[in-house]
Order: sequence, then structure tokens, then C-alpha cells
Amino acid sequence: MSSAAQTPRGLVRSLQATIDDCIGACIPAGSRVAHVGFPNHWNTGDPAIWLGTQAALARRGCSVAYQCAWQDYDRELMARQIGANPILIAGGGNLGDLWPNHQLFRERILAEFPENPIIQLPQSLCFEQEQNLDRFRAVCARHPRFHILLRERRSLASAEELLDVPVSLCPDMAFGLGVLERPDVPTADILWLLRSDKESRGALRDLPSGSVRRDWLDLGVEDADAQRNAEELNARIQGFVGAARDWPARATPVFSALAEAYEALARLRVDRGLRLLSRGRMIVTDRLHGHILGLCLGIPQVVLDNSYRKISSTFETWTALSAITRWADSIEQSMSQCQALAGAVESDEGISP
Repeated sequence: MSSAAQTPRGLVRSLQATIDDCIGACIPAGSRVAHVGFPNHWNTGDPAIWLGTQAALARRGCSVAYQCAWQDYDRELMARQIGANPILIAGGGNLGDLWPNHQLFRERILAEFPENPIIQLPQSLCFEQEQNLDRFRAVCARHPRFHILLRERRSLASAEELLDVPVSLCPDMAFGLGVLERPDVPTADILWLLRSDKESRGALRDLPSGSVRRDWLDLGVEDADAQRNAEELNARIQGFVGAARDWPARATPVFSALAEAYEALARLRVDRGLRLLSRGRMIVTDRLHGHILGLCLGIPQVVLDNSYRKISSTFETWTALSAITRWADSIEQSMSQCQALAGAVESDEGISP
């Protein structure tokens, strides 16, 4: 192994420490904050970001006084709970106009809380329509205390060029989870975790026959218990949201119970994703959090890009020196990279903890 290569646990711990430094530079220790934009869906990456953020805030000694999904946001309740304290908008890959509901929610927060410090947690930036970028620029211009964290250098450069707001570089918050252990033994030599949505570059077309191919969003019969538990937790969440709105004077204890339900729902979905990744002795993925969580688990992997290059930029910014990761530009190239990586793993070349 090259002396420049980084062991799996060493890399993850280093990025977790970098997150803590970035959060420490933005948020005073012991702050009372709002954390908004809970990801209520089955894409494992976003609840992993949420849990990584919660873990980083706990290490900072912060208390989270208000949480919500974009669908359940209530301005009056949040104002009552946090006063003039910081508002943190969840990180991810929705800064821009690819996922408009999340962007419109972000802009609404900025418009309705013009005096609070607002921190956009690490995001990738992608605007396709100039009018949407112009609208966001105007919203940002009216907020004097907005700070954006970008999770890779391509997005940082775009934000510096396109937006007149303070920006900083910070790793994806899922790295805040730190080193993880495989929950299951592998059952396939290669797990192909590949997108089938608007961010895909079409890798599915070229898969070898017989490949074990999944996506976060593919719910199978083995997920029936998880789906049932998620439905029960969602019912509890809606009950707590309704109670907080009906009895705002009692919102604080209700929000404590709501936080526990959000935590349980996010952990259920992350645990399901970790079990899925653990099926492969090796992973080939164009999912950013297939890459990130695979690193946290120590699973050797070959990585492909998505439609707007957030994965290649993350790789170049943070993870290119990983001893268990190789880059590929095509499915064909990923096969040869898998063979090379398997040889390195078998010889324990650069795979020590």
C-alpha cells in the first residue's frame, strides 16, 4: 500500500473530526438550535445525514429544540421554541432546483426568519434553470446571517461564483456517524447499488447478466417489517405534530417525544440500508451514500458518478486516497476495478483498520 493511502477507519475518523471542526466554527458550544428538513423517505443517505448531524450536535453539547420535515413545518411553533437561536437546515443533495419541494422550503425558512442565524448544513449545489437561481439569489440577499456549507469542492466553487453569501467546505454529515460494523455477513460477491431516478447516468443498461442489483428505493418482501414499523412511527409523528399545534403551551415535552420518534424512524431506515450494503463482499455504486456508508462499514467498493458529478467531486475532495475504494467511468471499467480491488483485499494491501 502507498504511504499516502488511508485505512478505512482512519479516513472515516478523520472526516468525522473535520465535521466537528466545521460545526464548531459555525455553532457555539451548547447552543439551542432548530434542525429542520427531516427526510421522511426510504433513501438511506438522507436519514444517515440526519443521524450524523444529530451525533455531531450532541458532541458539540447542543440541544435541538425544534425539528420538522418540510411537510410539517410550523413557523409559529418554531419561533416559540428557538427564539433568536440558530436554525440548521438539513444537509444533502437538494440545494438547487432538482428537488423543488426542499428548495422552496429552504427559501421559506430564510424569508420567515430574517434575524436568526441560519446554517445550511453540507449540500451539493445544482441549478438547471436560471430563473430559479435568480430567485434564490434574491432570497439570500435579504438574509444577512445565512451561511452555506458545501460538501465537495465543485459545489463550493459554484456557490462562490453564483451566490453572494458566506460559504465553507465541510464533509457530508453522514460521516458524523463514524466507524460502523457490518450488521450481516455478505451473500454476494458484488452488490450493485445503482440509481434508477433522475440522477442516474444510465448504468443499469450495461449490467452483466445475473448481477445482484438493488437501490435504496427498492422495497422487497424482506422489508415488510420495516415498512410496518415506519408506518407506525409516522402515525406517532403526525400525532405529536398535531398535539404541538393544538396545545402550543405544552409544545416542549411534545417535541421531546417527537424527537425520539424522528430518531427511531431515521435509524430504522439507516439500519435497513446498512443491512443491504452488507450483502456484498464488494459494492459497485453510483449512490453517494452507498459510497459513504460503505466506507463507514469498511466494505471495498468501486464508485461511479451521478448525473451532475457530485460523487466524483466528493471522491476527489475527500475519499480518493481510501485504500478500499476505486473509481470507474463505466460498468465495464468497474468490473476490472473490482478484480484489482479484490486482489488488494486478498493480500491485505492497505486494508488494515
